[in-house]
Amino acid sequence: MPFLSTEHRFILELLRRFLGKVDKISPFPGMDWEKIHTIITNHGLYPIAHYILKQDTIAPPKPFERQWAAMRADILALNLALLSELREIASRYPFNDLAVVQGGALLDTLYMDLSLRPLCDMDLLVNQKHKKELAQAFAERGFTQNKIYPGHYEKGSLVFDVHFDLLETDRISARWFISPDLTDTTVLHPHASIPNLFVLSPERSFIHCSLHTVKHSYSRWIWGVDLALFLDRNPNPLFLKQVLEEAKRLGVGRPLAHSLMVLRDLFGFPLSKGAFGYPPNRIEQRIIDRIVNAQPMEQAGDLLFFFTIPGIVRKMRFAFETIFPRPSIIRQTANHESESMVKLYLKRIGMLASFCVRMLRRGSAKNRS
Repeated sequence: MPFLSTEHRFILELLRRFLGKVDKISPFPGMDWEKIHTIITNHGLYPIAHYILKQDTIAPPKPFERQWAAMRADILALNLALLSELREIASRYPFNDLAVVQGGALLDTLYMDLSLRPLCDMDLLVNQKHKKELAQAFAERGFTQNKIYPGHYEKGSLVFDVHFDLLETDRISARWFISPDLTDTTVLHPHASIPNLFVLSPERSFIHCSLHTVKHSYSRWIWGVDLALFLDRNPNPLFLKQVLEEAKRLGVGRPLAHSLMVLRDLFGFPLSKGAFGYPPNRIEQRIIDRIVNAQPMEQAGDLLFFFTIPGIVRKMRFAFETIFPRPSIIRQTANHESESMVKLYLKRIGMLASFCVRMLRRGSAKNRS
């Protein structure tokens, strides 16, 4: 990782300390606490930073320490409120297919401390044919449905994001080609403490969190920490073997291999090459190199999924729908209600063209070097 800044390298050491990969950390010469604050805020890592720095008696400047402590207290209050509302909603929901997924499912299983994992929202999975009943349960608790993002239910600072399958094919239907079996919402297990609520199996949850991280182009390191904690809490090689077998069966072994490569290079997990099974092509390797050097690209996740889909016709359909999604979806991604659809589509084409040009330039520069 030759291109990481001093601040990024310090934060990586801090995360390795959190994951038990190093025994102690020390400040790096010349590091800038203001830059560290910006990075850990953008990546959702400030509660972990506060937790580890207190353990290792490294004292950041007082203003940052006070701010991180206050932010961590806010996370605890928000997560407790979300879990309380989730319990109430589950008790009002009349079917047995409501599951909490992604970060919300990891709070009391992987993190143990509810103040360590910030959530922008809590993600739920439900069968689409029961969405009216779930909407009624939210309404009874005083939540309103967001007009631009109809899957979002909001009450003040509390936000739930409802999904109908693990690939969100209601947004981009061609994602179904990535793995038809991942659209099945029946493979669920009871939640440990909330009645009438369910979770994915640890293996399926790891795969889903991995795909979610790929979808968002590995843009936040907290998602990598989620995946690393799965391996840390399940050190038996049988767990990873079962994950790999399940991913292969589902047809998503390739993006899972990308995630394992990132975990190896970022956090130092001793994963053998045999654990991957899907050698990256030149474009995939270039994307992975940028990820581990803290230079993710927004559109990279869709490109990684593109290589996962079998068959040229399916690939082309996925590419077309990703570039030209439905008007309601492009308004969500642009977060702009008033701008004309023509402008939104032209901006999207320009953004993707810029991404392709950057990839080609970096590839030619690397070849010259």
